[in-house]
Amino acid sequence: MSAPIIWIIFPFAFAVLLWFMQDSPRLSVLLGTGCCVVLAFLALVLPIGGAISFGSFSIAILSTLNVLGRQLVIEAGDRYIIALIYGMSAVWFLGTLSAKIHRLFLSSSLGIIAFLIAALSVSPFLYAALLVEMAVLLSIPMMLQPGKILGAGVLRYLIFQTLGMPVILFAGWVLDVLATNPTSQTLMALAAAFLGLGLAFWLAVFPFYSWVPLLSGDTHPYVAGFILWILPTSVLLLILDFLDGFAWLRQTSLLYVALQIVGVVMVASGGIWAAFQQKLTRLFGYAVIIETGFSLLALSQFPQLGLANYAMILLPRLVALALWSLAMSILQEQSITLDLAGIRQLFQRMPVVAIVLCIAIFSLAGFPLLASFPIRLSIIQQLARSSLLSTIWTLVGVLGFLFASFRILGSVITGGNEVGRIAEKPLAIFFLAVGALILIGIGIWPHLFLSGFPNILQPFPGLS
Repeated sequence: MSAPIIWIIFPFAFAVLLWFMQDSPRLSVLLGTGCCVVLAFLALVLPIGGAISFGSFSIAILSTLNVLGRQLVIEAGDRYIIALIYGMSAVWFLGTLSAKIHRLFLSSSLGIIAFLIAALSVSPFLYAALLVEMAVLLSIPMMLQPGKILGAGVLRYLIFQTLGMPVILFAGWVLDVLATNPTSQTLMALAAAFLGLGLAFWLAVFPFYSWVPLLSGDTHPYVAGFILWILPTSVLLLILDFLDGFAWLRQTSLLYVALQIVGVVMVASGGIWAAFQQKLTRLFGYAVIIETGFSLLALSQFPQLGLANYAMILLPRLVALALWSLAMSILQEQSITLDLAGIRQLFQRMPVVAIVLCIAIFSLAGFPLLASFPIRLSIIQQLARSSLLSTIWTLVGVLGFLFASFRILGSVITGGNEVGRIAEKPLAIFFLAVGALILIGIGIWPHLFLSGFPNILQPFPGLS
């Protein structure tokens, strides 16, 4: 038995099984959630590279699997990343009990996760481009909505993600050539340029992020939320893998300057555009852009607290995005338009949804005593020590999104005519309430919730 079979091959086979169970949605949700929980638990307890003994019988858990002459390698240090991805995916899957989503969501999502974990573990790394592209292609069917044509956001998403594949493959070819001439500055610059361009396509870095707010409005909010969580998270982990694997790349000071500039531009532009948005779906997209910007800012602060800040921001981001997506799904199910006009007097109609929606939005805005605030504060403090101008523009972006958050709050609690109360489902109330309490708890006791997250950096010893 090998680790890649357990955490890549088996979940993909389970995804195929869920595809045949589309007529039993509740059972599919429970099985899919249970699969992710079991895989996350096994990642924490199985001795990868060792053996499990049952009396005189033992099973070796090998770390490597050879596939078509290539290797999938999952080592002991990868356990926390695998547990994180499958554990967080279980949260998304369980939330589908309260959100009416595409029938292919569960099977496609589990297949996407398997492909992305394979991308993180494949050797040589350039084959990650093919695996990421497979994950992107697998995500398209669940974005289709009955009775609606394919939107511009979905098409741009497919185009930009696909453009990243040949660029990464070319970067891999340059790196192979560089191995035979390791002192060539020209090859180093060329490899870094193409690697950066390919990752920019995948990560929706400025100016390639126009599809993000469009995608949020072109597909189901819960599906969009999952895609905009899992892809950036996986690509950012790939960036850490590249930095760990190529010493010359992480020792290039220009790299961290570029990461800082791009991060600042994404936060500033995302916040400014967010301030003028009328639709919740587009505002959600700009929130993802700002989150990506802060992740790049955290990486640019290596070797200070940057990597730890990046690791600790994962949980607040997951919970806030999941709550926001779930709240929009519930509103859409009630035929409430997802814009400022549609959510007027929402507090009177659906108080729990309104309160949790505002908590999720304000958490992503970095409001004090909510989950993202401690990490955002640490990143901005580190940024202020290196560049006052970058700090000012970052704060402009934060204030822009905070202004948009107060606009949402104003629409939720105000309105004209009296409206009737809409019944909220008990299960939805439970999920929303638990998520809101987690966001508040992280904001008040961040070390209690987030102290273990830097462990996901164990697979990257070169970054320690």
